[in-house]
Amino acid sequence: AHKALNSRLENQRGDAFDKMYMEYAGVKDHEKVLSKLKSDASKIDDPDVKALANEHTPVVEQHLKSAEQMSTRAGASADK
Repeated sequence: AHKALNSRLENQRGDAFDKMYMEYAGVKDHEKVLSKLKSDASKIDDPDVKALANEHTPVVEQHLKSAEQMSTRAGASADK
C-alpha cells in the first residue's frame, strides 16, 4: 500500500501533492486504524492490551478529525 501511494505521490507537485497525501496517508490510513482498533477492542482478552486499545481510540479519532480538516483545506487550495 505504501509503495502504491509513493508512486502516486511522485507525480504530484505543490497543492496537488498535499491534497493527495492528506487524502490517502492522513484520512484513509487513520480510518483503517480506527476501524481496526474498534473492531479488535471487543475481541481482546488481555486487559492491558484492551486498555491500550481503548486509550488510543480517542487519539486516533482526533487525528482523523484533524486529517479530514487538513484534507478539506488542501483540497480547497488545490482547486484554486
